[in-house]
Amino acid sequence: MMRGVEKNGFTMTGRYSIVRHVIVQLVASWVELGPWLAIMMPWPSVRALGIATVLLMAFTNVLVARWCQRGILGALIPGLGAIVFVAFTSRATLLAIVRGGVSWRGTFYRLEDLRRETRIILPF
Repeated sequence: MMRGVEKNGFTMTGRYSIVRHVIVQLVASWVELGPWLAIMMPWPSVRALGIATVLLMAFTNVLVARWCQRGILGALIPGLGAIVFVAFTSRATLLAIVRGGVSWRGTFYRLEDLRRETRIILPF
């Protein structure tokens, strides 16, 4: 899976911009891990909200896993997939920057060429 994300991780999370990539990773981490942090807070109301959110996330993950005809074990731990996703896409970004581009199906594409030839530009 990590190699599959390698060719398009920087595109997905940053559209070839390091700043945009970092912002997306921080927001994704906060959204997915924020409820877990809330559970550790000293205030009962914040803790209750964190617990409710984690349970809702797990319930939603289980529904999606069942709909996709997948096992539900991984779905019961919300946030774990986000950590893996952030790690994989951050690795893809680092490799693209260090190499100056990405390899796909035996061809090397320079970042400058990819930026210039981007056909779909999302508004964010």
